[in-house]
Amino acid sequence: MPDSPPPYPGIKSRRAVLKSLGRAAAAGLLASHATAAEEHARRRRPPNVVLIVADDLGYGEVSCYPQTKPIRTPNIDRIARAGVRLTQGYSADPMCWPSRGSLLTGRYHERWRSSARVPNDERMIGRYLRPAGYTTGVIGKWHNTGSIGVWDGKPENHPHGQGFDEFFGFLGGMHDYFDADLGTHFKQGRNRPHEMPIYDGTERVPEVAYLTDEFSDRAVAFIRRHRAEPFFLFLPYTAKHTPLQAPKTYLDRNDGDVNAAMIDAMDTGVGRVLDTLEALGLTENTMVWFVGDNGGWPDSNWPLRGKKGMLFEGGIRVPFLVAWPDGVPREATCDHPVQHIDVMPTIVAAAGANVPEDRNLDGVNLLPFLRAETDGPPHEVLFWCRHDASRFAVRRGKWKLVRDVEARGAPPVTGLFDLENDAAETRNLLDRHRPVADDLLARYTAWLKAIGRDVPAIDLPDAAAK
Repeated sequence: MPDSPPPYPGIKSRRAVLKSLGRAAAAGLLASHATAAEEHARRRRPPNVVLIVADDLGYGEVSCYPQTKPIRTPNIDRIARAGVRLTQGYSADPMCWPSRGSLLTGRYHERWRSSARVPNDERMIGRYLRPAGYTTGVIGKWHNTGSIGVWDGKPENHPHGQGFDEFFGFLGGMHDYFDADLGTHFKQGRNRPHEMPIYDGTERVPEVAYLTDEFSDRAVAFIRRHRAEPFFLFLPYTAKHTPLQAPKTYLDRNDGDVNAAMIDAMDTGVGRVLDTLEALGLTENTMVWFVGDNGGWPDSNWPLRGKKGMLFEGGIRVPFLVAWPDGVPREATCDHPVQHIDVMPTIVAAAGANVPEDRNLDGVNLLPFLRAETDGPPHEVLFWCRHDASRFAVRRGKWKLVRDVEARGAPPVTGLFDLENDAAETRNLLDRHRPVADDLLARYTAWLKAIGRDVPAIDLPDAAAK
């Protein structure tokens, strides 16, 4: 087993947090390259925001989390050291298209039936930040609106029509890493080739570098171009989604392991983004997020049970980091369960943007919890459901009730787990704590009704499934 990752001390008290923020403020004020007037102007400006999303990255494939594989991610780890590592961060779904919709809207995707198309009457984050003076951009995988191959020309099916000023990337879910026009769709049990252009705005791009490097290049250019104004950059990498491809440079330094090489390429790009912010004097007042879109494939989520597509922990618990030296403590951990739905409300709150009174957000502003300014968890209960809602998970405190399949064609497994003492979900406590399971099921059905979903007939088994 490799050496354990470096420690990330927990938040101990409000006094410790305030001392940490005070030291950061003092260091910034004494910086030799900034005058007092420049520092004052910088601190009055809303924070820049960079939201980085990894694709199919397992909980155990980032080296600031528990691991069995010797994969190292030194640049992603820099975000953890500069900010807060959330140990129980969850995706909104075990698949990529619904989780991204929740991430950008702050709402449960189940409200619109888990479709890859986010309805146009939903409001994505760009629509909140642009009126607050932000330049907004997307670089990478979109996979959120109706066009998922060649753009159909409808504004609502393009990031420009969803509140984003700039776009470089593709509209679907999977893309070749070397061919600018080749994407894939999952159909009838396998990935099938599909025309899927790379766009710069609305113009097709004839060729690209290795796609991960291309996205990193474009991200650096975006930051440099907009350094004098508040900006929001959404950077959803495709790494390490299939097809598994990497250039020789990354393969050679990872002993031919293509999975590790793809993670290395993404980590290198994250490092370039962080270095650019530092070189431009933007680090202190830039909020940088790094989150996974869903769980990884088998053996990448250790010590968690399950994988992408499942509602067991391995399918939904993901790397979840945020740094903002001016706004949250450094080298801290947060053990509260949080979800993708919380990212957008937190960014909007930090930016000072307005949320219309008629917009019911499911997520919450995490800043008071990251700063240890408030007691208790951000959510009393978190919910997940798939397809016809007969597959679901409910998390309340340490308890999680889950009903899902673990293999194609297999019957569903129903389990009640104490995640505080059994994060790997190895001990099914349904028989021993039936009232807890009944309560969680009642909360789930009430939630389905509240969001306008049909409630399927769900009976908990008399004896716990193993």
